Order: sequence, then C-alpha cells, then structure tokens
Amino acid sequence: MGIVGIYLLQGHRLDWGIVFVALAALGFAGLLAPPSMRALTGDEQAGTAGRPAPAGDQARQGGKPPTPGRKASPPGRKPPAPAPGRKQAR
Repeated sequence: MGIVGIYLLQGHRLDWGIVFVALAALGFAGLLAPPSMRALTGDEQAGTAGRPAPAGDQARQGGKPPTPGRKASPPGRKPPAPAPGRKQAR
C-alpha cells in the first residue's frame, strides 16, 4: 500500500495518495504494537494475557498433577515390558 501511495503522490493524485500513505503508516504502527509483537515473537503469554500459565509438568499433562509414587512418563509412550522370568510388581 505504501508504494502505491507514493506513486499516487508523485502522480499528483493527492486525494488517494494521502489516504494510501496514511493507511500504510497505520498498518505498520499496528504491526509494531505490543500485542502484535508478542504474537509475532512467539511469546508464551500472547494468547493468555489475563491468565497465569500452568507451571512445569502440569502444562504438558493438561493440568493434571502427577500420580504420587509413580514416575511420570511422557504421553503416548508404552510402559516398559517386564524382564523374562520375573513376576511383575503391582
């Protein structure tokens, strides 16, 4: 838009040239606004501006606390197979 506005201004079409240059300047200012910068830089709190982010393992497990006494395994992974000749502890 900016280059079109400059061409229009150089062609003595001030009515449309000023409008296009102003729109280009407003669009660039909107791009540099803080919410846009957070979204463009991939900041974690861009989508959750009012809510605190869950801490640690709770973020990966959908908010569930880990089960006491068990080591948390990554989701989608099978438990290890028991060794041959040994009974599985329950």
